[in-house]
Amino acid sequence: MTPFHQHMMERAEVRAEQGSPHVLDRATVNAAFQGQVMEAWEAVQGHNMVERIKEKNPPSVTTGGTQTPLNQQDLHAILEVAPNDKQVTYVCGGNLAWINFSRPATPFIPVRMRAVKELANTIFAKPRPIESVTIALPSRDYKPLEHRGGLHRLSPDEITAAYIFAIKRDIDNQKSEEVLMQWREHMLCTTFRFVLLPTHASEYWFALDQREQMDHQYRVCHRSWFQRLHEVVPMVMHTKQAMGTSVTARLVEQEYKKNLPTMVNGPVKVTSNFIKSCLTIDEHMLTSPSIHQCLRDMDDRAAYHEGTDGCNFWNPFDALGRLQAIIDMCKNQNRHALVWVVEGIWFWAHKGLLSIDDLNRGFLDLLLFKRSLRFHMFMKSMSVLGPESRAWLDGPVAQHTDGWGAWLKQEEAHDMSWRSRGTPAENVFIEFFTQAIFGRSHDNALNLAINQGKSPAEAINAMGISMLWQECSGGGTGRVRFKLNGGGPL
Repeated sequence: MTPFHQHMMERAEVRAEQGSPHVLDRATVNAAFQGQVMEAWEAVQGHNMVERIKEKNPPSVTTGGTQTPLNQQDLHAILEVAPNDKQVTYVCGGNLAWINFSRPATPFIPVRMRAVKELANTIFAKPRPIESVTIALPSRDYKPLEHRGGLHRLSPDEITAAYIFAIKRDIDNQKSEEVLMQWREHMLCTTFRFVLLPTHASEYWFALDQREQMDHQYRVCHRSWFQRLHEVVPMVMHTKQAMGTSVTARLVEQEYKKNLPTMVNGPVKVTSNFIKSCLTIDEHMLTSPSIHQCLRDMDDRAAYHEGTDGCNFWNPFDALGRLQAIIDMCKNQNRHALVWVVEGIWFWAHKGLLSIDDLNRGFLDLLLFKRSLRFHMFMKSMSVLGPESRAWLDGPVAQHTDGWGAWLKQEEAHDMSWRSRGTPAENVFIEFFTQAIFGRSHDNALNLAINQGKSPAEAINAMGISMLWQECSGGGTGRVRFKLNGGGPL
């Protein structure tokens, strides 16, 4: 094995480690989002119009309020006589600042930040009351007024976050005192709906139901397949912890039917087969940080466009069957191949150059072929260009062409200095290499090689692509000439 070959294998091992199972921390999928929410909330509380708002009580109906303010005696009177088998609710006026903004309602399900920003800029473009906020009561003797700023909200994360972002936006834009006072008044007149939910499981199921209702209310917040995956898989894990390791997909389906019937009888049916597919996709895709990042980026971009009429953005990953098909295509390859294919799909979708008609078996075959072709072209270049090019190939070339993400990064940086070495051979090589792997201009030749059953090594040496080396006369400077099969030099 050559030193260069050893280096390529070491890079593969590093990337394999990065994509190894169980490295994704599900509890932190919304860490960045929560950080932005808390930063906005701190900024809102720091403004003199909202300062110390947590200490304020909601106004009564006679003094401008819209609901009778929270009264703990009335709440406990209702709880004392309510039967154990009935869901108990209590509606009253509350203060939005009393909820705990650092505690998400559905912590394992990624929030699409673009959807939140879209809500803030449309639904909350001007001061208005938030419709209502559902609060969990963990016990019958719970005293909400002793937990100001710590109430556990079950309403969707997107709504309350969008509300805070909207207030911060107007503070940053130095809106008038009148506008900020309107936001303050609406916060103090928030409708609270308290629900007795004595277990964490009952809280979570209720929060999921709240999120499903919002799905029908706001187009931009529809539940994507990416979010569905993050909902179902943790639910399976929780059920296993609660009931034992012998939990089946059928049993989880029954739990959905009992606790969230809209997900069994509605447009999206959580069946045992659906759950099995989710677990397969989770095992092969969501546990890889690289793949997870690609899927989440497309999901977040789609969220923005879904709120826009006439949008033509297409998320190639927003279909369970399509994700399963990608996994099946790569099942005879290693984990690297799946990462490469997903990143390739993401790359072209990110650039807006991938349609639903493009994503077929032939396109996936081409991506897999390019992955192997990249390696073989590197190996061939070492013998063609000579040892004096080793540092350049092993350094900047390997760094910037390590994957689709690395290539996009250098494209968007508009810094091509690493490509200009002044050696004609190297300049021609890198131009052809990057076009063959990360471009589309040579796809016809590569598809021809694939259809003829040629390997990437054979494509380089004989069929679709030929690499010819010639010594220039005088000085010993070489140049490389590339040509397509049957065509002239490039």
